[in-house]
Amino acid sequence: MNSPRVPEPALIGTRLSVFHRTTFNYGSPASNSVNTLHLEPRTFPYQKTLGALIRVMPATRVRRFTDSVPSVYHKAAALMRWIHQEFRYEPGATNVNTHLEEAFQMRHGVCQDFTHVMLGLCRAVGIPARYASGYLYNGPRDTLVGAQASHAWAEVYLPKAGWIGFDPTNNTLADERYVKISVGRDYDDVAPVRGNYQGTGHCRMEVEVAVEKI
Repeated sequence: MNSPRVPEPALIGTRLSVFHRTTFNYGSPASNSVNTLHLEPRTFPYQKTLGALIRVMPATRVRRFTDSVPSVYHKAAALMRWIHQEFRYEPGATNVNTHLEEAFQMRHGVCQDFTHVMLGLCRAVGIPARYASGYLYNGPRDTLVGAQASHAWAEVYLPKAGWIGFDPTNNTLADERYVKISVGRDYDDVAPVRGNYQGTGHCRMEVEVAVEKI
């Protein structure tokens, strides 16, 4: 399954106009002509439709529909946006064992909690979703949250497009600033460091993360 193609930098922000005409010429009168049209550009990652018009001559009934890819995308984007607006990023308010139900009730936490909540909501409405972890590059002009440690975000499976990353912590798609390390069902599947030891109970783990552009 191929991932969506990322536009060349020169095309980003470019406006395009498309004209498409299909003509049917019949040798004799035809009836009961039914057609399915996939002609209207869709709003999707890296593409926004500003306007579209479909005209059929002679005039007939036209029923509009949205195929499954934009439908799933818009649902996932709406969930991501809602979590970002309703939840507060608060380091130390939760831990690795905090369940999504608890995070949902508290309405605050860190990227792990935001991601667990989004996974639960996606799966509740039948959208395949998985937990992704890695690192986040916060450029000079970016104000992304979570770049100071290992980061987490959700990936949603879009038909014909594959797994696309949605980061509810920052309300953005996972783009070139995201360095993906592993994916799983939840945090337990992809914990950055996991193990055990025998000895003293006084042990403290410290983590330092720096992601830079070279």
